[in-house]
Amino acid sequence: MNPMELDFWLGQREGQMVALLERLVNIDSGSQDHAGVTAVAETIAAFLESHGVACEWLRQERSGDILRARVGGFEGAPVLLLG
Repeated sequence: MNPMELDFWLGQREGQMVALLERLVNIDSGSQDHAGVTAVAETIAAFLESHGVACEWLRQERSGDILRARVGGFEGAPVLLLG
């Protein structure tokens, strides 16, 4: 998928993304809140998996679990999203 195709794909899903953002910001998830941070990651994982993106969990004991999702097929340098 090239950048123009990605832009079109994202544009078609604006309502879904706004609804997801609303769900995410309403999760109590302070930086040291393991359950809250993990709940945010689980919400994102459910969204990604519903769109065919495989997710992997890196379980943590003292902080929220880490979600790793990899999407192939893009040209150019890889992109890393942190939050």
